[in-house]
Amino acid sequence: MTDNHAQKLTEFCNSSQKKAVLYDHAKNGPLFLLAGAGSGKTFVLTTRIVYLILNGISPSSLVALTFTEAAAKEMSERAINKLNDFGYSSPLQPRASTFHSLSLNIITTEVTGKANWERLGFTQKPSVISEEQKVKFIQDISKRLTLNQSFQELTEWMDSPFYTARKSGEVQQNQDTDSFSNHSGIKKAAQTMYRDYLLEHNLLTFGDMVYLATTLLQEYSDVRNYYQNKFQYLLVDEYQDTSPDQLTLIKLLSAPQNNLFLVGDDDQAIYGFRGADSQCIEKLFKEFPGISVIKMELNYRSTASVLNYANTIFRNKPKELQKRLLPGKISDNNLFTKNLPVITRIHPTSLAEGIWIAEEIRRLMSEELLNWSDFTILYRLNRQAAYYRNLIKGQCGDEAAKEVGYQTIHSSKGLQYPVVFLVGLETGTFPHKHMGKELTQEKYEEEKRLFYVGVTRAENLLYISACRSRMVRGKMRKQKASPFILKAGSFFTRVKNQVLTGLVP
Repeated sequence: MTDNHAQKLTEFCNSSQKKAVLYDHAKNGPLFLLAGAGSGKTFVLTTRIVYLILNGISPSSLVALTFTEAAAKEMSERAINKLNDFGYSSPLQPRASTFHSLSLNIITTEVTGKANWERLGFTQKPSVISEEQKVKFIQDISKRLTLNQSFQELTEWMDSPFYTARKSGEVQQNQDTDSFSNHSGIKKAAQTMYRDYLLEHNLLTFGDMVYLATTLLQEYSDVRNYYQNKFQYLLVDEYQDTSPDQLTLIKLLSAPQNNLFLVGDDDQAIYGFRGADSQCIEKLFKEFPGISVIKMELNYRSTASVLNYANTIFRNKPKELQKRLLPGKISDNNLFTKNLPVITRIHPTSLAEGIWIAEEIRRLMSEELLNWSDFTILYRLNRQAAYYRNLIKGQCGDEAAKEVGYQTIHSSKGLQYPVVFLVGLETGTFPHKHMGKELTQEKYEEEKRLFYVGVTRAENLLYISACRSRMVRGKMRKQKASPFILKAGSFFTRVKNQVLTGLVP
């Protein structure tokens, strides 16, 4: 790669991005890129892929891992388009994949003349179980074992039967179900029977794919050597969302070279309920002693006011994970240049909250010439959607109800919106506490990270609201403001009308 090519490739990179793109694994080992919200992580990942290929690394010897097919497709397309800009021509193209599709590929491949699926006990190349097949198997198991659990509970039991069986020390043969008399035993019997159904019909569950792939890599040296030789460079997006099995897969694939390029943000780890390990980033420093860290703190999305507010949400973090989002966006948007403070308001009722939201939308449309589509309402729970949609419809009409955005914070991850109303900041709702379940410290911290994700979706202006009373299951109930809005921000000034305006220097 010529110096001119390197200069052209990194001409739009800031100093941290450029350092990451040009990183030398041979000199410095594995890299963790601590990428703050809106800091351009996808741009850096795709540019890094192009840099490696232009330096002579074969596209077939590197793999970029992410969590959704859409993200994998976008990453591949952006890398290919950028390679085309440099006149690169080859039948081999860079590959981005989800953890699950790569795992399925490992399971269904032959290595040194033997099919990997046969090593796992399948007689034919397995496929992913369909919903119809799953329902049939579970109903049959429930009937044979005379189970009285709900279908939902049984479905949760059957999510990853191979992993569950291995974890509990079972073998891959049927066991005498007569010996199972207690709840735990019945559960094991059902899982064992389900696993044997899967083996008999050559089927896999989504939840078992990564585990079975890691099993192959751990237990068969020829399989491990094959893939370690095949993938010389491993890049991982959204590393903070990895599960323990996915971390094991990363370690196995990256050894022994450890040409590992990990991108993530511990402040945006919000998928613990899906099995993600919130400690996976801290574990990196134990799994890869001496791993380099580059921090990307320039944000190209939000105003300084929004970023300053976001920077107050987390405190007392380990030194290597401390970061401060800094404004990097240059825009002539009138609302953006005003850099208005984050506005937090506690309303007497949910109706008052709705009227206020509608009034602010109409005022901003008039004063700033905005469109309905410039506004997005973010909330913690799916069930809140209908309430806010109906509220906007009642206050502003059908067109507004259709064009204003409504999303849970989880579904907003990775997106951005000109004006955000972050609503329902009441204890029990956000942080969310499931009925009859304790809100553990671990879950509380994940809820706080979810709050951070909501805050950092806003580009030009952020509103945060709570209510003192809200209609819950047909009854008006008193509410307590979330600790998140009471603790975030450098300070708040209480003024008339119960407005709390975040005046963050």
